[in-house]
Amino acid sequence: MANPLPIHFRKASPFQLSFNWVDMLQGAGYLILYGAGASDSAGVELFLTPNSTIYSGTGSSAATRGEYTDNGGGGTDIDLDFDIEFSIPTVVASADAYIQVPVWVRGSLPSDETMTVTVYHYDGVTETSLGTNTNVKNDPNGDEYFLNTFKIPLTKHSFARGEILRINVTSSITGETYTFHDPSGSSSWADNYGRTINSQMVAHIPFELDI
Repeated sequence: MANPLPIHFRKASPFQLSFNWVDMLQGAGYLILYGAGASDSAGVELFLTPNSTIYSGTGSSAATRGEYTDNGGGGTDIDLDFDIEFSIPTVVASADAYIQVPVWVRGSLPSDETMTVTVYHYDGVTETSLGTNTNVKNDPNGDEYFLNTFKIPLTKHSFARGEILRINVTSSITGETYTFHDPSGSSSWADNYGRTINSQMVAHIPFELDI
């Protein structure tokens, strides 16, 4: 009797990421994260969470909407970091991230708004950019809501335990703007195209599949 061919087993990792959806063409599993804010006596903490039932509270005049506002005089007027720390090693895939940020722009002032979103690996000391993109200018005809959508090609990058994925949102405006980041989407409005949008800041982040 011939000896049977050896069977090789690959030990599966005891840690598994649960993905919201999979893009087989890019070989990536996507995790949906929401921008959020919490406030206490120490100030405001911005973070990313997979939990869409959380209401933001950032200490603003409409805290449950999770808004941040700034009367700009030109230059970078809003600069927000949303972080999530990984408790297991993982790898962000070389694939496209999709990030949506709802904003309101006052049209009674000079109000062209330009927003840039950058995805970083952060090890506690150094930020390493994995990808960035900038929207076209929002030029309102009166006070208007916009949904800024970004498709950002990311560079493959490994994250060790305790390292941080950071999404940085900057906005430049000569006027007044609100940037919303409420996971629960507790507020909603008609945008400049007549579509109904809400106050969720949503990020679809690609991770490598073990296939």
